[in-house]
Amino acid sequence: HAGSRRREITDLNVLLDGVLRMAAPQLRKHATVYKEWGALPPIRCVPQEIQQVFLNVVLNAGQAIGAAGSIRLASRADGEHVVVDVPARGPVDLYAAAWRHVLA
Repeated sequence: HAGSRRREITDLNVLLDGVLRMAAPQLRKHATVYKEWGALPPIRCVPQEIQQVFLNVVLNAGQAIGAAGSIRLASRADGEHVVVDVPARGPVDLYAAAWRHVLA
């Protein structure tokens, strides 16, 4: 419905912490999660959509490492961009063309 697509000013690091809390039950048995949050400017996005995308990325990374391993997430500002690195999946740049529909 229309209300769920409302863009809001969002603290991406807080959103990522929430993603890790949601993913914890599926990851804790076989993955150690490391996070390194950089200082980020607030972003305007649809938080539920960004949260779902990162939840999928984190869960996929957990599946990719198999029975035991680690997942590292790092956020950073890069000029006007906000970047989240998840090494098992590569960098996710929030301003890449694939994201334009989420942030529009």
